[in-house]
Amino acid sequence: MNLPEAQTARHWLADILAGRPPDALAEWPHAAAELVEAARQHGVVALVDERLHASAKAREAWALAVPSPVRQSFQAAARDAALYSMFLEVETRRLLALMSQAGISGLLLKGQALAQWAYAAPQLRASGDVDVLLPSRQDAEMIASQLLAAGYELAHAMPEALVGYELTCVREVTGTVATVIDVHWRLSNSPLFGYRFTFDELMNESIALPGLGANARGLGQVHALIHACMHRAFNVSESDFHDSLKWLYDIPVLTRRFANADWDHFTALCGERALAGVCLMSLDAASDAFGSDVLALPPQVRAVLVLARASESMEVARLRQWRYREYQVMMALPAIGMRLCYLGQRFLPSREYMARLYQRPDLGYLGLMGIRVRAALGRLLG
Repeated sequence: MNLPEAQTARHWLADILAGRPPDALAEWPHAAAELVEAARQHGVVALVDERLHASAKAREAWALAVPSPVRQSFQAAARDAALYSMFLEVETRRLLALMSQAGISGLLLKGQALAQWAYAAPQLRASGDVDVLLPSRQDAEMIASQLLAAGYELAHAMPEALVGYELTCVREVTGTVATVIDVHWRLSNSPLFGYRFTFDELMNESIALPGLGANARGLGQVHALIHACMHRAFNVSESDFHDSLKWLYDIPVLTRRFANADWDHFTALCGERALAGVCLMSLDAASDAFGSDVLALPPQVRAVLVLARASESMEVARLRQWRYREYQVMMALPAIGMRLCYLGQRFLPSREYMARLYQRPDLGYLGLMGIRVRAALGRLLG
């Protein structure tokens, strides 16, 4: 196989999603398996299949040149993706039913929400899990307990008060298929962005998702774009992060729906919440991947974000530095008492938290702290 370095496959997939002929068309017959696997990893199998079909229907020469084995491989993979999408929809409805019975309102985030209103068909926005935002930790724990009673298991350690803001519940369906539901009580799972928006203001601008149920709601499109940028920015701060085309493609899908009033609201929120640099980084990454014409970003919007970024204290490009990121996370907490509490939880977490985190319930506190200190030293030195 001559093509594929993963980065080359990524460029090919980005070109296809943007409706451009990919480079090195002669490599098509040799690249089918690698491209399909890369598309799975990036969560864009169904999107690529749809783009190939649409481009061929439009009689675009490059799409007509795609060999049958490649097209058939994507069609088969897209069918599998569609089946999993339907399965997740069923699980999402079960979650919404539990919330309705408990009298708890919530907001679906990312894939399950965007699939219902931002994309032409739900299966085009792949999801690996279901994310829901609830008003409080108490509500999140109540819903999580109901999920556990329904056959789910808690996948990770119960987070300390200021370390994380989600409970991950997993239910194994078969040896290869599992459902993951992340129950959040803040919009971001990190203090870095967790306090930028309140649940009430997000709910006030939310939109109905009637395809999933009477109580199904998702973020409004301006908040959805900011969330997409925030989510990606925090994840790319991890050194081993896989910059998913799925997350990047959400950005042009959303921006193409914006009217002038939406852009005004977006830039105002970015300035008020010190998110101009964060959003600008993700907007530029999407533009680099798919092309500025696909992104539909008005030049004046970028100029406003650049100006607002200059007055922000956080340098987004430095978030990959662990010590800098930890400092920014602590400073993002809105009160000194919370910052001191956060430091205490980071340096001296509870035994239960560490036992779950490191999957060593057999160890005492000192043994678990030994693991934590070795991990910290590895980060500091690495």
